[in-house]
Amino acid sequence: MIRAFVSSTFRDLKDHRAYVIERLERSGIFVDPMEKWSAAGDEPKDLSTERVKECELFILLVGFRRGHVPEGDIRDAIKGEQRRSITQLEYDEARRLGLKPLVFVADEEANWPPAEIAALKDDPETARWRSELLEHKTVGKFTPHPESIDVDAAVSRWLQERASGAQMEDPGTADEGTAAIDIRVYSNSDGALIVWRSRQRIDGCLGYALHRRVLGTAGITDEMVSTFLGSPGEQTKELATPAPSHRRPIQRFRWFDREQREVRYRVVPVMGTPGDVFEADGPHRGSAWTRWITPRTGQNPECRAFFNHVHSTQASARAFGREGTGDEDTLAKKLRQGRSDLRSYLGGGLRRAILGLLDAARMTDQRIYAALSDLDDPDVVARVANLGKNVHLLLGPRSARQAGKGHSRSDSRAKLCRQLRDKCVQVYERRQAGAGLIRSNFAVLCDRWGSPMRVLSGSAAWTIRALCLRRNNGILLDSVPLARAYLDRWEYLLGTRNTKVRQGHGGKAGPAHVREHGMSITGWNSPIPDKADLRDVKRLIRGARQGVLFLANARHFEETLMPEILLLVRDKDLFIEGLTWSPGRGRSRIQYTYYVGEKQDFTLQSSSEHPIDSTIVLVDPFGPHPVVMTGSHDLSSESSAKKESDLLIIENVPGLAAEYAVHLLGLFDHYKFRHVLVVVQKMARLSLAPDDAWQDRYFKGDKRREFNFLFGSLSPGLDL
Repeated sequence: MIRAFVSSTFRDLKDHRAYVIERLERSGIFVDPMEKWSAAGDEPKDLSTERVKECELFILLVGFRRGHVPEGDIRDAIKGEQRRSITQLEYDEARRLGLKPLVFVADEEANWPPAEIAALKDDPETARWRSELLEHKTVGKFTPHPESIDVDAAVSRWLQERASGAQMEDPGTADEGTAAIDIRVYSNSDGALIVWRSRQRIDGCLGYALHRRVLGTAGITDEMVSTFLGSPGEQTKELATPAPSHRRPIQRFRWFDREQREVRYRVVPVMGTPGDVFEADGPHRGSAWTRWITPRTGQNPECRAFFNHVHSTQASARAFGREGTGDEDTLAKKLRQGRSDLRSYLGGGLRRAILGLLDAARMTDQRIYAALSDLDDPDVVARVANLGKNVHLLLGPRSARQAGKGHSRSDSRAKLCRQLRDKCVQVYERRQAGAGLIRSNFAVLCDRWGSPMRVLSGSAAWTIRALCLRRNNGILLDSVPLARAYLDRWEYLLGTRNTKVRQGHGGKAGPAHVREHGMSITGWNSPIPDKADLRDVKRLIRGARQGVLFLANARHFEETLMPEILLLVRDKDLFIEGLTWSPGRGRSRIQYTYYVGEKQDFTLQSSSEHPIDSTIVLVDPFGPHPVVMTGSHDLSSESSAKKESDLLIIENVPGLAAEYAVHLLGLFDHYKFRHVLVVVQKMARLSLAPDDAWQDRYFKGDKRREFNFLFGSLSPGLDL
């Protein structure tokens, strides 16, 4: 989905802003207006210019005032070194990033209130800036009536330029000769997903060189993304060292870059023959540059997604030597006893978010009501203990194995409870519920007076296994109504902690519905009679217009939702990609099944990959109505009817949907590569195709659908 930024002063142009935002949203363009920004510690000028970096479309409305001028902000590049207002700084940032602003200036000849015209005369800098815009830019004019802003036509022209790949340029350097290669970039806290497509197959193309432009404190630098996969003639020793992609081209149309700096990308076709390659020039010289992105979470401030960095045991061993090796039990023991750096590495953004929330709660005297299936991460435990009486912790029951007299895990739980209670943490244990029936893992964050403010949910218990050794996700939602609903849920669970979970009885009947900030959130708490939660999921899947991504347990998912998803391919010709897992044959082996379209593409048996706890379903994540479905619910009939879990359905939050999509697509690529390695047995046997035939499969069938899905097209076919 296209992301737009509307820049203007606020009080004098409030109605005009509202009109422009409404017209953009009606066109399926996401707007992140300042009216919806939550309080932050950043300077206003820094916050607003950071938001500009996340957008592709910049619209400037200029009246007769400049707005707030930050103290001490002097831009040397501005003639006369005049101090710039926040609105001007936003415009400067858009130009610096290579965007083409759509500019609308208030018409002085229109019937404006005298006070507005007087404001213009009182500020010569505003008059100078208006004159500069009118002289050097093709601008639209508007009157006191908001409908006078012809934003629909301007956006339509912008979209036409965008389709030709010419809407983004380096300042002062146009890309008029750019070939019709469209490119997009999406990001989350792990990195950036770059996707591109060409109008048609490019004869002689051996792949693509991926250029990376980095914006740092020293200015802009250009780099080339490196790859390991080489041509058939390269030696094994050479393949152990990465080489720039203009020498080893990328023979695909999507790439995940684990980059944490502020960056933008472009791709250029690579021509020639293996061993003698060069970047194309002339009509095929490449795409435009993407927008600038900073890999992080919080593209929608009210909803933030977090993931951990669980890797295969081989990857952990490469990073940490023998300390990173062993089965899950061995690694869990090592991680509990030491190696905080390894815990941080594997826990990634998810674990950092939990630790950060606990630290912030202590500094601001917040109260926390948490319901967890288990807790044993030493760093998390220490922070919970530091919060003392401000934490109300409801722990799930011990498993039959844990509860055995003299069992080390039973002793660990008892020690944990004593440690926390000694620090005045209010700890409650569930006794009779049945350990296998408790899946809920959430925390409600309240202010110092106990009023709920936000909720953190997801698939992960706060344990070493869940945060560091299994693939999990978490989601932080800044919503008072939803936090209130989760606090009600916590109080219900506390009141029933000494009773067994009863089939079909999960507390308050019906879901919690929240609609605010343009988004819609539905929260289901199971057990639920008649599988109403699963019916809601099926309804949203049936409404898909572009495609579905999914990550789920095979045994549970295939019985409930897989038939619905496969029908989409047969009836609507949509794009489907997903991964399921189940216990495999042999000790500690897991079987992964990868789906593309309506077929199983491959099955992978592995003992070196860590288990997956996350269950995620995304519907049209790049489209006008994205849907994210996640939580502790595994979307099985058993969870719906018998287990205590939560399911969050979040609609119309494109930034969040993109973050989850980047996570899933990166995960799918990881397992596809692992499968290829198993098939070819040795890395040395895996090489690039020697000619341009590698492109053929991308212009038909599932790959053609994939193009449309990643670019948010609403109908089958490669529509550019």
